[in-house]
Amino acid sequence: MSKPTGAFPRKADLPDPSVLCKDEKLAASTRNIANLADPEYWAAICPELSVNGTLKAKPLIKSKDYTKGLQQQINDEGVFQLCQSETQWPIDIHRLARNMVTLMQHGWPATFLLMFDEVWALIHRASALMAATTGGNACNMDVLCWYVDPNRGDAGFSPHRDRQPDDSPATFRASDGSPMYSTCWVPLTDACPENSCLYMVPRWADPGYFKGDDDDGPDPLNVALASKEAFQSIRAFPAVAGSAIVFTHRIIHWGSRGRKGYHTPRLAVSWGCADDAYEPPYFSREHLPYPPMALRAALACGQMLAYHERFTMSRRQLSLYYKYFTAHAGEFHESYRAKVKLEFVAATKEVVAAAPAAAAVATAAADGARSSEDGGGKGAAVEKGKEGKKKGKKGAAEGAAAAAAAAAAPEENGATAEKTGKKIKEEKIKRTEEEKKREEEEEKKKWEEGGKKKKKVKKNEEEEKKRKEEEEEKKRGKEEAEKKKKKKKRAAEDGPGDLSAGAGGSAAGAKVGTGAESAAAAKSSKKAKKAVAGSGEEAAAAAAEVVQTSKSGKKAAAAAAAGKAAAAAAEEEAAAAAAKAATGDKKKKKKKEEKASKDKTSAGKAAAAAEAEVAAKKAEGGRAAVARRLLDDYHNDDDDGDDDSEEEGPGWEALLQGTGTGGGELESEDEVMEEALDALLDEELEGRGEGLQDDFDDFAAEDM
Repeated sequence: MSKPTGAFPRKADLPDPSVLCKDEKLAASTRNIANLADPEYWAAICPELSVNGTLKAKPLIKSKDYTKGLQQQINDEGVFQLCQSETQWPIDIHRLARNMVTLMQHGWPATFLLMFDEVWALIHRASALMAATTGGNACNMDVLCWYVDPNRGDAGFSPHRDRQPDDSPATFRASDGSPMYSTCWVPLTDACPENSCLYMVPRWADPGYFKGDDDDGPDPLNVALASKEAFQSIRAFPAVAGSAIVFTHRIIHWGSRGRKGYHTPRLAVSWGCADDAYEPPYFSREHLPYPPMALRAALACGQMLAYHERFTMSRRQLSLYYKYFTAHAGEFHESYRAKVKLEFVAATKEVVAAAPAAAAVATAAADGARSSEDGGGKGAAVEKGKEGKKKGKKGAAEGAAAAAAAAAAPEENGATAEKTGKKIKEEKIKRTEEEKKREEEEEKKKWEEGGKKKKKVKKNEEEEKKRKEEEEEKKRGKEEAEKKKKKKKRAAEDGPGDLSAGAGGSAAGAKVGTGAESAAAAKSSKKAKKAVAGSGEEAAAAAAEVVQTSKSGKKAAAAAAAGKAAAAAAEEEAAAAAAKAATGDKKKKKKKEEKASKDKTSAGKAAAAAEAEVAAKKAEGGRAAVARRLLDDYHNDDDDGDDDSEEEGPGWEALLQGTGTGGGELESEDEVMEEALDALLDEELEGRGEGLQDDFDDFAAEDM
């Protein structure tokens, strides 16, 4: 076996993970659902490792006295450590480390090292020892691989417990006090303070280790380190490559931040072991020691989704991992399937939310470049360039802050790490509920405003129509009044000129009366009565004039009598006209009331139509609502409580940012993202009836 040379800590001869592979046919971007588990592909990438499941490895058997001492140590301290000579691994540890970097050069996260037999040989070799020292715990398939390079700003995980159960004492066996969950951590390069080693607070120095943590109390780490003397209880665990550290789910532990300039990154493999009564394995142990390649690939994909907060993933990776895991989900325990689904939704939300910020930075940079080339004047170009540069710096600063946060986020060592206390989890749930409520209120307000706007537009249209009708009516009334005025004037002019006989005077009086009647018909009854008085006066004046111009008494008397008769007839006709006008007013009023009732009914129908339209749009948004609810469910998940993170090697992001899933016609990132999200939504909406629309395009519009 080839081994690093020199005293501890030793320098390991490892390739640079940022140097990408030369053979593009072997890049991770060529893999899709159909060929992801192809053993020939993985053998071509790492020919030094095995994929055929024939690697010889036997469980490490130790004497009862030896294992009893280790069990007592883990019960008392919460941790024990084995040196390289005690583990006696059947593989070359340095070769495994070197091939982890080779994987990264081909665009794969370090955790895909579990595609090879060597990782499973480690698990099989330690299985008997883990069971003997922890009360019977067996591998639960929570396998992860880590690459931490202080020269990239990487760090280990922050202080945490691997599990935070509601009933902590119940997770220890009553018979012997052994833990029902434990983790085996194996460094592939020498781990020391300069490149990140483990630190722990022993059980005896931690009040909350066994009894549990106070949800409403201070942070468990503050409780354990309540005095300056308590800090002396912290233990460092520098470890030689190929050694092993075994610890329980309740011990507070973390990884340190190394120094820049150190020659060797820290590489490690870890896996969890549990009592099935506490946490079942992700898939059946019948597949051990060497699971089928398809099951290994599905587990690697599931782990990348379950720990998405610790690894940077492109949309294409996210889609491929979820689709492949879903295709083999039947092999996994229902609890693990549920967790992967929820984490996928959360990861999708993060990817979509991050896209606009990146697009804004790119747009600002492009604007600055264009402004320097558009010939719009040196001053304008400089100003636009400055603005673009300013936006670019702001975006870069935000990106740097996000990268720093990701680098500071801790690595998970074993299964899903939980928060050190439920207080943080409750605050997170509270914030999520507030955000959800705020979003619902905004959506409701948007629909209400839309409905009000439509009603207002409808009302304005009706008012405008009514105003125009009134103007037309006034115009017609004015024209009619002008016509009647002219007619009356002509009648007045014709009456006094025809004085040849009393009948002529009567005709003149009748003509005047007829003019008054026409005017009264267009006015109210009050005006009609005035017209009656006016007609009598005019008739009397005509009669007087006849009397004055006639020299014959009889003719004068006849003319006077005719005038009086004409006046009486005019008064009767005017009264009839007034009655007719009053009747017309009543009919007009009735028509107006009927029109108002009709308008009210139309307005009600319009409002009902608007409400129906709003309801229809809400129904159309049903599919988006399901996705949002799933996103909210993720924030309320009890298993999402950890901030631990460790970064994967560089280079693989760039390989997977291209389009296409390999082996056929290329698809855009949006298309493969849509397929993955569709698969999730179809599963969630199955059996809920028709009429729900897929609004992924709206959901992903921000990601363009």
